[in-house]
Amino acid sequence: LEDRRTIAVDGGLWGGYPGFERLVRETIVELLGGERAGRIEIAYVKDSTSAGAAVIAAVAAGQRSA
Repeated sequence: LEDRRTIAVDGGLWGGYPGFERLVRETIVELLGGERAGRIEIAYVKDSTSAGAAVIAAVAAGQRSA
């Protein structure tokens, strides 16, 4: 993780469970360390199921052509 990364999340747990985002961020810091975790942005994207499927399809297509 030398470059910045964005992780898009969707779901009722992220948006509806008080404190869940904080727990996820703390876990990322625990797993990666503060410096690397600081390069990760987490973006909550409400109702993004279709967009997520499109991203997965694009990544899969890119890996197949590589």
